Amino acid sequence: MYYEMLKLLIKLYDSLQTTAADYRLPAIPAITPKLNVKP
Repeated sequence: MYYEMLKLLIKLYDSLQTTAADYRLPAIPAITPKLNVKP
């Protein structure tokens, strides 16, 4: 169950990063190093 939640969180985070890239928002890339989610 925990693993499924983690996968869902990563998927959500990926969509957030994509949105940030589309609209050139600086906020999401700024917190990326702190989260360490992407490989």
